[in-house]
Amino acid sequence: MYTKEAILSFSNEIGSVLNDLSQKVELAFEAESAGGCKYALGKYLYLIRYAHAYGIVSDDELDHRRQDWVQYMTRLSEVSPNVAFFAAYDAFQICARNENGLVPCHHLIANDACNHIIHNARAALYAHERYAGFFQMEQAGIYIIPLMNVLTVLAPHQDSSDLQNTFFEALTKFEDMLFDAAIHPLRRYEIISILKKEAEKKDPSNPLSIRMNEILTEAKYLPDGRGLILHDLETQADELGAESKHFYGKQIVNIQSAFAVRAGVSGLYAQTYARIDSALKNKNFDDAESGLFELFKKLLEKDSDIKPSEGHISTLSYWLETASHLQSISGVKGFHLAEQCIKAVEEQNGCSEHIQASVYGFALPAILDMEIHDSQFEHRAVELYKIIMKRSSEFVKSKNTDDIFECAAIGFRQFLGTISPVARYREMLEFENWLASRDVESPYLQDFVDDLMNARELYGNDWGIALEEDESASVHNFSPNQP
Repeated sequence: MYTKEAILSFSNEIGSVLNDLSQKVELAFEAESAGGCKYALGKYLYLIRYAHAYGIVSDDELDHRRQDWVQYMTRLSEVSPNVAFFAAYDAFQICARNENGLVPCHHLIANDACNHIIHNARAALYAHERYAGFFQMEQAGIYIIPLMNVLTVLAPHQDSSDLQNTFFEALTKFEDMLFDAAIHPLRRYEIISILKKEAEKKDPSNPLSIRMNEILTEAKYLPDGRGLILHDLETQADELGAESKHFYGKQIVNIQSAFAVRAGVSGLYAQTYARIDSALKNKNFDDAESGLFELFKKLLEKDSDIKPSEGHISTLSYWLETASHLQSISGVKGFHLAEQCIKAVEEQNGCSEHIQASVYGFALPAILDMEIHDSQFEHRAVELYKIIMKRSSEFVKSKNTDDIFECAAIGFRQFLGTISPVARYREMLEFENWLASRDVESPYLQDFVDDLMNARELYGNDWGIALEEDESASVHNFSPNQP
């Protein structure tokens, strides 16, 4: 990086030097070098941070350069959340330095670095797990430690609303990852104890110290004195194990249910959970897909519009997270699972909006991903979009109806742009006839159909619907004036 003397020598040409560094970041992206992006972004932020601290970059210029850095980091997150996470942590460490009696880093620069650590932490952990094919508990520390450092640095800064907001976001993310199955309960106790000690060094009354003490009050202890921090499902698993031990005495107890409960799955589905877990660990993705579909069908059988049980909700949450994990490994498996589940919902009478909205929320990104990567899936994707549009347009309770319908409608609208005007009219007529046959209101779909049907025109002896895509005749194999 740059020395103080080198930075001060840029005083008259700092804008040019920063522009050159920005160009190096762009070149790294063009070369598709995530490591090169990380290095170039580190130099860029280092110069911004110190040039401002030495007074050769104005506040206005700082805002402009910060925005550049944030945009670059967002792009890097999309390329590699793992690299972006460690790039953000490097930036955080640069901000935390106070070399040669330098005034502290501007709080907004530090806030940017902290936000990107928070944003990328879990995605980075998942990316590491996908790359390695498994995850060992001791490896979680490399993703937890940066969050711990963010918390200890930000907790005392109660005079800045920006830093306080970021602190509580970091605390939420930290607790979310801390209670992940990747972190052993003994390790959790050690982490919380370390944070408590660090927080109390600065101020026993700061929010970090208070929260760590709250968590420690819930700790349990082994006979040798070691502490454990358990989340609710693990406590349930322990209680289940204790009850089983008491009931069966010295007989061998099947612990599948305990493992299932710990993962958030109702004990009713312990055998299916074990099948899915084993398949993923052994990279048998065909069996993982089959197991997830089996679990979904069992959830459908137990589903209704009556208030679902906590076990049903937590099991569905496990299903969603695991299905999304499978889709990230294999887009084809994810698409096929989504297709099977959507058709299963079609065959099931009386399933709740909750389970429908959940499966559609998983399915839509999986469908879009396969459309982008393989055009042969287009026909199947269109049929799924139509099902989702029909079903979601009749939701009355779901809070994300508009998001689900809009996402499916966008996919279907893109398909309409690839077919002839007359074929479009036939597609919309199918929707119109379906709407006429229903006894319930479907406002989202009705508006979608009305908007397009109002634009219908005669094409010879047939009705058709003109779209702006028709003017790009080179893109299509039809004339916009022909069926």
